[in-house]
Amino acid sequence: MTALMIVVMGNGTAQSLLSGSGTKSDPYVISSEYGLIEFSLLVNRGDYDAWAIMTSDIDMDGTTLSTIAPSSSTTPELEGVSAFTGHFDGQGHEIKNLRLEKDDANTTMGLFGTVSGTVRRVGIAGISYTSDTSGGCYGGLVGALLKGGTVSQCYVREPSFSTATATRGFLVGANFGGTIADCYAYSDGGQTNCMVGINTTQDGTPVNGTMQNCYCSKTLVGNATYTGSVTESEGGLSKVKFTSGYVTWKLNKGVTDGTQAWYQTLTNVYSNDFPMMDKQKSTVYERVFCDSHKEGYTNDPSHTAHATTQFVPAD
Repeated sequence: MTALMIVVMGNGTAQSLLSGSGTKSDPYVISSEYGLIEFSLLVNRGDYDAWAIMTSDIDMDGTTLSTIAPSSSTTPELEGVSAFTGHFDGQGHEIKNLRLEKDDANTTMGLFGTVSGTVRRVGIAGISYTSDTSGGCYGGLVGALLKGGTVSQCYVREPSFSTATATRGFLVGANFGGTIADCYAYSDGGQTNCMVGINTTQDGTPVNGTMQNCYCSKTLVGNATYTGSVTESEGGLSKVKFTSGYVTWKLNKGVTDGTQAWYQTLTNVYSNDFPMMDKQKSTVYERVFCDSHKEGYTNDPSHTAHATTQFVPAD
């Protein structure tokens, strides 16, 4: 399927806001808020198996987006719903100030409503929406992640949802048998208090969702009855754990050779500098004070912290 949205420029020429054909070899290329809007339109008109990449950060301030691949099913964990089955790679870029259109006809909302494909390497800094539909699945990145679906190397910061009674999570509303790996979610408060609302299917034979190497400022899984499989992950983390380099170090599993996904320039624990997938930021190393042996994190690759090293304690 080819791009649909055409804009007439000031010189009278027509220009598509989304290049590519949506295949693995020729993915849609998203470089602006209008390209993201066009991608949403294409998927929601039936291009559910599309491949897409982002080539820049996108600020959605002043615009609204329709949820990509929402579902109106009351049991979205079941097969047959209109899910995104394609491959979305943010390539480490961030979507800021995302506001979704109010949608009371569907029961899954987020950047993506329902996913059985792949969403990776994308961050969301600020997302807001409202819904009056009860019983839905609402997340910052994905509303409902289905069996076979994957979310990896993603983050959501400061989501703001106002919904009726529903399953909610900062990152994913409900993980119905999918895989979430190497992700984090942070919020100071709000209506939602967990990274993932539930982490297993609720109907029929349970299919556990998987969470691995994930970190959150609140509870990892909201519903203690449906926790699924959670490994190498931590919830209830203070802001200092995110700004000190601790979470970056954990996400990278100690890798510092330039092949790691996460970077962070450390200034002090009271900064607002969070883990990013931006190589213009700095590599985070784990260090120990020589006198107290207290662990901490630094951007200095030397093995011993000293007076001239910018060193941020973990606590």
